[in-house]
Amino acid sequence: MIKFYLSLILRPLPPTELIGDILENRFSLLRRLKLFFSIDVKKNTKIKILHLIKHILINIMIVIYYPIILLFYLLKIRFLHICLWQVGGIIHHLDFVVKENKLKHNFKLILFAPKTLSINNYIPHIYKKEVKVITNIFVYLISLPLIHSRLISIDAWDSENVNANSNCHQIHREYFKKYKTYICDLNELDDRIYKDFINKHNINKKIISLHVRDDGFYGFKSYRSCEIDTYKKTISNLLKKNFIVIRFVNESSKELNFDNKNYLELTTRNEDEKILQYLIIKNSFLCISTLGGPMSFNFITNTPFLITNLIPLSISGATKNKDQYILKKYYSNNEKRFLNLKEVFEKKLYLYPNLCKKFNIQIIDNTEEEIFLATNEIINEIFNNNFLPNQYQLDFLKDLKDRHSICFSDANVSKTFKL
Repeated sequence: MIKFYLSLILRPLPPTELIGDILENRFSLLRRLKLFFSIDVKKNTKIKILHLIKHILINIMIVIYYPIILLFYLLKIRFLHICLWQVGGIIHHLDFVVKENKLKHNFKLILFAPKTLSINNYIPHIYKKEVKVITNIFVYLISLPLIHSRLISIDAWDSENVNANSNCHQIHREYFKKYKTYICDLNELDDRIYKDFINKHNINKKIISLHVRDDGFYGFKSYRSCEIDTYKKTISNLLKKNFIVIRFVNESSKELNFDNKNYLELTTRNEDEKILQYLIIKNSFLCISTLGGPMSFNFITNTPFLITNLIPLSISGATKNKDQYILKKYYSNNEKRFLNLKEVFEKKLYLYPNLCKKFNIQIIDNTEEEIFLATNEIINEIFNNNFLPNQYQLDFLKDLKDRHSICFSDANVSKTFKL
């Protein structure tokens, strides 16, 4: 508990904040004060008081720092206010801000990423060609007012796909059009960890990475989680086809036993294991994922991704033209039928699946057959190097009329998936 509160004290104020089921951009002090006195303060009282006190102190410091802030503004230097403590957040935010800056602003970017605050210390390192990274904790602490000054800091709110006005996929598409790649100019990591792993397990076949989010990681039931058992048929088929299947798990994950040396389960408890995870996915033939941190590796690797059990659709990390996805479905208990895509968007379920309770709608996971067919399809496309969409895929999002960021993704729904 002491470690938790110390971390909260040292971190920047949250770059995004959750109010009920709604995610909002970083708060102004006025917004924080208003919410503090208008909602149930008894919930997370200590955290709310801590954030309020810290916010007041930081605002006082911003006034004191104003001459320095003005100088940085004139020099076109900007400080990043992003989430460092979540696997998906650090990649998603950092990658978006870098791409948007190269396309629109050309600011000199500075990121404070002390090792004690960053969940993956190697992520800021690989972006050092694009961003000045400072890891010194003392320099970070005296620079907190710079990170929070609206005049010289940049947040990643426009990248948040639960922001109805997000332009996440627009930026990724524009970046590809201009630079002919989806990947930023990244530093290479020392790959000895990966080579040692390959040699240890005598791996000389194509690797398929797998990450299935389960309830065990966070210790509570989430609509984003799903059952690993529905992936057994797919895994068995991949093993029969002589692929190496590497599944990333947490300590609470259900273990699968295939009695096959080509099936491996790996945890990511320390920095070396986290680096190994990145390098395995980077060198994989395919990565099969659900909504979770590893999905964001799609932004920093050329590996094709198949995102399964995707929910909500707005948070799709599928961006490349060789990526595909299949969705969880929405079943109306009142009307005894599945909702079509237009209805999902009209009810804002594409942003907030928790609204399903209001409409008496049940969320249905992908079946093992849907996962199996989608996997076979994308494997065939990778082997044939043919990712051209058919008419069904081109028409899948047409009813949305380009009103949402997902419409601008270069990825496609799987040809085999039907709502």
